[in-house]
Amino acid sequence: MTARTILIDQLPDTLRWGIGFNNATSHSERLDYLEKALDNSYDLLTDARKEFAPHSEDALTRSLMVGLNMAGITANHDPQLGGHVDLVVEGKGGFRWIGEAKIYNGPAYIFGGYKQLTTRYGVAAPGRDTGEIIIYCKQSRATERLDDWKAHLVENGEDVSVTVQRTEEKPFEFRTENSCKATGLRFRTRHRIVPLYHNPEK
Repeated sequence: MTARTILIDQLPDTLRWGIGFNNATSHSERLDYLEKALDNSYDLLTDARKEFAPHSEDALTRSLMVGLNMAGITANHDPQLGGHVDLVVEGKGGFRWIGEAKIYNGPAYIFGGYKQLTTRYGVAAPGRDTGEIIIYCKQSRATERLDDWKAHLVENGEDVSVTVQRTEEKPFEFRTENSCKATGLRFRTRHRIVPLYHNPEK
């Protein structure tokens, strides 16, 4: 183990993820560091849901953008990319990840965002074949809302296959793949719900 590795290991997680993202030697490794940084931001939003629950979709997404950039991961909110994309992360080697964010207002509403992500913004190509549906859930029982969304997507989506189910270890996400009409390659989507319901009884 080098002195440089020891120093990096002693940094806060967010900085380590940013360094890892920027020094990754493969797109899959880059994606892994990005998702760690995103999950940290989602957890922070959930922990502070009393303050964040009243925020708009754009304000919540800007909070994610700020968190990623503070970690050293270049992220932009609302850039033009075949339309106004909610969140775009770019990295070395042509890496591009796209996030489409929605406040949960029923599965049909989320489906519109999914169609935007997979048919308007996303073009499956090496390093550009991953994205995320970010669901801000201000309703109770977020995991049940996520299951409702998955059932709707499987029933109504074209050529959609669930590749990773929601689990006890990762209760707030599942993953799908679909065929990109532009390239014929597979586009991979993580569907991540962010619990923001706050209605204390005492």
